[in-house]
Amino acid sequence: MADRSEEIRYLRKKARQFRELAAAYDTDLSPRLLEIAIELELRAQALEERD
Repeated sequence: MADRSEEIRYLRKKARQFRELAAAYDTDLSPRLLEIAIELELRAQALEERD
């Protein structure tokens, strides 16, 4: 259980970092960084909901 909660925290931290990068540097890659952040959040959510 601790491993899963650590992974969830890690995924959310990385998602936040990707969102911050996308906001700080408005480049052609910014939309992709936001997509990655969403994917990471969805993975964290799936882990939370798993039995």
